[in-house]
Amino acid sequence: FDPRSISEMFEFMQKKQFPIDSVVIVKNGYLIGEFYSSNTNEATISNIYSVTKSFTSALVGIAIDKGHIKSEKQTLGSIFPKNSVMKNDPKLKDIRVQNLLIMTSGLKTRDNHLSNYSGVFALRNSKNWVDYVFSLGTEKKQGAHYNYSNGGSHILAAILTKMTKVPVEKYAERHLFSHIGIKNYKWEKDPQGIYHGYSNLQLSARDMAKLGLLYLNKGKWDQKQIISS
Repeated sequence: FDPRSISEMFEFMQKKQFPIDSVVIVKNGYLIGEFYSSNTNEATISNIYSVTKSFTSALVGIAIDKGHIKSEKQTLGSIFPKNSVMKNDPKLKDIRVQNLLIMTSGLKTRDNHLSNYSGVFALRNSKNWVDYVFSLGTEKKQGAHYNYSNGGSHILAAILTKMTKVPVEKYAERHLFSHIGIKNYKWEKDPQGIYHGYSNLQLSARDMAKLGLLYLNKGKWDQKQIISS
């Protein structure tokens, strides 16, 4: 390992004044390189945007491990049996947790870069985010078509809330954050109090790296299995 390449990269970033807040490099479990812009430091938390989805999906995996969610094959119909909006499109009931995780739900969402995120703004302006996503209905059979869906990821947060019977933040603290040393964070909620499953978790760069390290170690942290391999 040659540390000069990292030093050269940090110098280049400063010289060019790229809009980069922070860089954290971990090798073999050790912090070997760190860069912060003039207005940030190791304690600064920032919106990690869609990396929030990686934390949401990790929590779904933990919920499956612990039996709060039966499996990735569980359907929306079995999770939200009393949701009135689902009656407008029976195919909604067949969508599985797995489809939401790999974005093959068939939901008619238009909330990614291809639509200039117009659906995200519509979602945020709605009074009930879950019902809004369901009201869009489906355009494909579940499993048949890939569509990057922010709304679908928020449904995962709603599933976690419903099946674990605690807020996503509390579940994260209990089963993930406390085990890997994440203490300083902020997380936005929707009008029903559901933490955003698709974005708007704020963390430090070091704490983001911890999730990557957890995955590199096949779900283990200090020899304890936090997520199944």
